[in-house]
Amino acid sequence: MTYVHIEHITAQEILDSRGKPTIEVEISGGGYTAKAAVPSGKSTGVNEAVELRDEDGGVSCVLKTIESEITPKLIGTEFASQKEIDTLLRGIDGIENFSRIGANSALPISIGALRLAAMQRGMELSDHIADVAGMQKSKQAPRLYVNVINGGAHADFRLPFQEYMIVPEHESVHDAYAYIVKAIEILGELIEERYGNVPLGDEGGYSFVSEMIEEPFELVSLAIEKAGGNAHIAIDVAASAFFEGGGYRVNGERMTKKALGGLYEKLVQAFPLKSIEDPFEEHDAESFTALHAAFPDILIVGDDFTVTDPERIAEVAKREAANAVIIKPNQIGTVSDTLEAIAVAHDVGWKTIISHRSGETLDTFIADLAVGTGAYAMKAGSPLQDVRRVKYERLLEIVG
Repeated sequence: MTYVHIEHITAQEILDSRGKPTIEVEISGGGYTAKAAVPSGKSTGVNEAVELRDEDGGVSCVLKTIESEITPKLIGTEFASQKEIDTLLRGIDGIENFSRIGANSALPISIGALRLAAMQRGMELSDHIADVAGMQKSKQAPRLYVNVINGGAHADFRLPFQEYMIVPEHESVHDAYAYIVKAIEILGELIEERYGNVPLGDEGGYSFVSEMIEEPFELVSLAIEKAGGNAHIAIDVAASAFFEGGGYRVNGERMTKKALGGLYEKLVQAFPLKSIEDPFEEHDAESFTALHAAFPDILIVGDDFTVTDPERIAEVAKREAANAVIIKPNQIGTVSDTLEAIAVAHDVGWKTIISHRSGETLDTFIADLAVGTGAYAMKAGSPLQDVRRVKYERLLEIVG
């Protein structure tokens, strides 16, 4: 049985939301044409699949690889499964982390082929993903993890933590999104009253300078209250970014891992904080485990710690070092590997949060991935940026 037939592939350079070159591919066959564009991260884990670039930051080397090495092996070929395509891509690279051809050459081909297959089968992409993954679509739409204040590497460390997010608790994703739009407007007014006009970070959240650790939490909590409540706070600490010399530097103050854990305890007690991503540097499994034990009702989320890697997720789960995971396809390199990581997370009882990257495109794939795999949440940044907003709009379109 034919899964997909590929007749033509073209690749071109486009710019992501940070103005950096990235790859968009167009794959056609059977009278259909599908496109896929890949994002790029700024805060990246050391164990992520490799993104290749030219010495000047361009992607001409990736375009050459797609044209000379990948396209000849796919054109005119009928594939029996997504796994067959992705196994071929891994075989072309020959190295586990895609360090030879780059994940940014493999992933757009993988996603593009997935989209084309859905078209050829006459299926919605989210339904096709569920079928390929062997998963049953959840009737519950993913929650929204919406980045409203940016710090860390995404905003020149004007604030210590990388993302301060609002997570609506509405049953309807349409109501949740309407709430977010209102909360962001209120938050903007609160920040302008205190700081005047402030820049936006890479992911579209407000970014201001504060010496007080609690101030972003106070502002977000007030915005939640003024917007009508029914939401909680999530943060992406991205602790590896401010780990140095065996300790952590937070707003100029040096902290031990024990002190940093104490800070999280104070924040959880003072604010509606229910989700903490990468609270410690990515090699410190012991501190992750201790924090999870201390706060079993809080989501302790792995990102740099787990890098969408099935083996790492399984190992972290054995150590009881987290109970949720960020899923970023470009951390692992293909659709099949991404679906395997999600399956492992589900098997160990973790919640999955399908995520964008800081350098984004107008591709909306993560919305279909979130729905098709029954994800707990989708994390797509602030709708103040069009590359983030289209993902929320696609999610609303899918759930109807």
